[in-house]
Amino acid sequence: MRRRCVSELCGSESGRRWLLSCLPRRTGIQGFSGRPECGRTIVRVDTSIRMGRLDLQTPLLTGSGTFGYGDEFRSLVDYSRFGGVVTKSISLEPRPGNPPPRICETSAGGIINSIGLANLGVDGFIAGKAGVLPVDETKLFVSVVGDSVEEFVAVVERLEGVAGISGYELNVSCPNVRRGGLD
Repeated sequence: MRRRCVSELCGSESGRRWLLSCLPRRTGIQGFSGRPECGRTIVRVDTSIRMGRLDLQTPLLTGSGTFGYGDEFRSLVDYSRFGGVVTKSISLEPRPGNPPPRICETSAGGIINSIGLANLGVDGFIAGKAGVLPVDETKLFVSVVGDSVEEFVAVVERLEGVAGISGYELNVSCPNVRRGGLD
């Protein structure tokens, strides 16, 4: 565990005051009965895990496609806080996806999407994205989709030469495409 002073976390007195205003008067943490003062420490819990041969700093991974191909949210999110980023699904050939509308608000207050696995295809991904992926900040997992076992294998074989890919997610069930993934 790493211990850090509250003022070190904030870097300024105004930051310290903000942090203290966010903390409840009683935290329920054993041995800590009030707000920390300068000089008191906050314990940072080690959430690192081992997944196969990979060491991840946290078990928290992004959901496939929620961060696009992996580079789109770099200016908004600190990727180093994730154990890994999972790309949107990549197929052997480019896919246009479903026609609009792709997103619909429901009367229950939710949202339904039907993107249809729109993607650049493996060659487009390698040509357009391989050099800008966040591999220095976190682990990168590429989601792979195919219509057959052979297509999955072909996509992974093409990606094996791309630097920085830590692993693969196999998208074997997508109800938003006519073929429906692998049955």
